[in-house]
Amino acid sequence: MPRLLLALAIAVLLVSQPAPAAAQASALPAVGADGMIAPLTADQLDSQERATFDALPAGSEDARQFLYTRGFLRYCRLVAAGALPPLQLPQLPERANWDRQFLSQDEASNVVDVALAMKMMARLAPPRAAPPIDPALAQANGLPGVDEQGQALPLRIDQLAPAERASFDTLPSGDAARRFLYTRGYLRYCRLAAEGAIDPLSLPDLPAEENWDRTFLSAEEGRSIVDVALGRKMIAMMQPSKQ
Repeated sequence: MPRLLLALAIAVLLVSQPAPAAAQASALPAVGADGMIAPLTADQLDSQERATFDALPAGSEDARQFLYTRGFLRYCRLVAAGALPPLQLPQLPERANWDRQFLSQDEASNVVDVALAMKMMARLAPPRAAPPIDPALAQANGLPGVDEQGQALPLRIDQLAPAERASFDTLPSGDAARRFLYTRGYLRYCRLAAEGAIDPLSLPDLPAEENWDRTFLSAEEGRSIVDVALGRKMIAMMQPSKQ
């Protein structure tokens, strides 16, 4: 494996760990027709970001750069974690609106730089097409379907394993039950991708934020199955198609 791909793969596995709950819940800044993001609003900042922002002079250049920089980080985190295609990463904010001092060393090296590199490589060569999953394999492993956006649908209740059903039955109906069915369904795909039973490019996109909850995964499932599968998909996406 080329050294650049290996380095990016390692970084992807690092950043695919769950983000703080406040960061996961915060909205993304809007993107204009020119591909540039708008700044975050103060109410979109998580508690740690808000503490830093409130220490900056109101209306200052630093305050403006902070809102743009932390907003762009949101998109980079999604790309590096495999939740957003690299070519959908917005343009880097203009120099007047961008300052890496408002990123930690880990955020700069393992999130922003990884996402930008993935976008560059996606532009240089399109990835190979994802092969279809054998229907017999899908049926044997109880895979949920995939919607038009490329995201896995939720499991049906009758597809749950006994242990999963026991956990599901303790949940109140509503958001938690829905996230459980989506998360456990996506785990099925990740398990096959991590084991090499399906091509990594056949792994559906990560479920939408409102349908995904890593608390419904064990530490082993999150680290050794989901994160490995996402890392393998990122490597495959960076491999050019054969002409």
